[in-house]
Parts: sequence; C-alpha cells; structure tokens
Amino acid sequence: MSLLKKISVIIGCAFSLTSFADEGKLVVGVEASRAPFVYVDKSKTIEGFEVDLLTAIAKENGLKVEFSNMPFDALLPSILTEQIDAAVSCISMTEERAQIVDFVGPYYNAGLNALIRNEYQNKIKNNIDLNGKKICVVSGTTCEEYANSCNGSDVLKFPSESESFNAIENKECDLLISDAPVIEFQYIKMHPGKYYKFENNLTFEEFGIMTSKLRPELREKIESGLKKIKDNGEYNKLYKKWFG
Repeated sequence: MSLLKKISVIIGCAFSLTSFADEGKLVVGVEASRAPFVYVDKSKTIEGFEVDLLTAIAKENGLKVEFSNMPFDALLPSILTEQIDAAVSCISMTEERAQIVDFVGPYYNAGLNALIRNEYQNKIKNNIDLNGKKICVVSGTTCEEYANSCNGSDVLKFPSESESFNAIENKECDLLISDAPVIEFQYIKMHPGKYYKFENNLTFEEFGIMTSKLRPELREKIESGLKKIKDNGEYNKLYKKWFG
C-alpha cells in the first residue's frame, strides 16, 4: 500500500490546533536513534546535528525549540494532526511525501547503504546480492521502500533505528538498510570488525525539514532561518562540529 493510501484516513480526521510557534516555541518531532543527526546521549539529552540545526533556525525566529521523540512512522501523521510543528530525522525529500507535506531544504545530501555482517563478505558484494536476503529496516522510511524492491527479500520492520540494529546484532536478519552517514558513524565506527557496507551508496537522497502544507507561514519562517544561518556561517560551523 502506498504512503498516500496509508495516510488518507489521517488526513480525513486531522484536526486543527493552535500553532506552537504562536506560543513562542517550535515543537520538532524526531526519531532519536540516528547519530550523528539526532540521538539520546548518556545524560538522556537529545543531541545531534539536526538538533543544533533546528535550534539555530528557531533562534533566528525568536523561538525556543522543543524536541519530541517518537517512532519514525509517527512523524508524518503528527505533522498532519498538528501535534508537532516540524520534523527531522534524516527525512528524505521524496515526491510522494511532498504531495502530503511541505519540506524546507535540502540541508544535507546523503544516500542509503547496507550494514552487513562480516560473515557475508564473500556473499553480499552489491545491490543484486540483496535479493532473497532477510533485511532489517525502520518502518515508513525510504529504506523500507528499497528493501521491498529487492526480489524475494524478507523485510523486518521496526519503529526505530536502534531496534533495527538490535535485530542485526541478534542475527535476526542478514543486514540492515539505513542512511549511509548513520551506518558509518553509528555502527561501523562503534563496532569495528563486525560489519561492513558497500563502497557506493544504493541511492542518492536529500534530507529536508518536514512541515504542514496548512502552515505556509511557518515553512517560510523555517526557510528564512535556514538561509540566514547558511549566509552567516553558522551552518558551516555546525556541519564541521558534527562531520569534521
């Protein structure tokens, strides 16, 4: 079932709430297990590049920012029902999503890749070898879409990146598909010798800040804030802080 069909019921019963931005704060939905973009650190604080990015954008608009952690596939419905003002978490700006919500960006270019257990180095060498494999993904992502396109694959869906990784750690799947920077930073560097990824990404994707089509004034504020921090050098400082 397509994203549009899945979400049609939500659109039909969506309700309107007072904008959080009207109350002086920007409420941003996240799925906080995607280091270095957004994650929960040892002190239980939500950190990451996207956290700093949205904080800087909110500051440019005289707003305080509040982050709400939830499953990835709850982000878009929460935008539609106005439970949050915006959402980030390596959200790819796809044509299908753009029919339902607005995007500000892109603010980061990436692509999907595969995290594969080392025991498969001689068996899984390219995207063709993904056919017929057991693949872990986060529900509602472009990773799920890609995995479903692999012929004969058995796709295991999870609410969060951390739960998907736990499944491959427990050998419930052969590999997981995720965003290439997350695979490199959060998995391969943190677990040396256990996993590998493909040399080339499976796709090219652009990350954007998701907002409601019913809130064009908010989208314009976020868009203006992103432009300002790019122009004044703050974006480059944040990029260097998290990606070197």
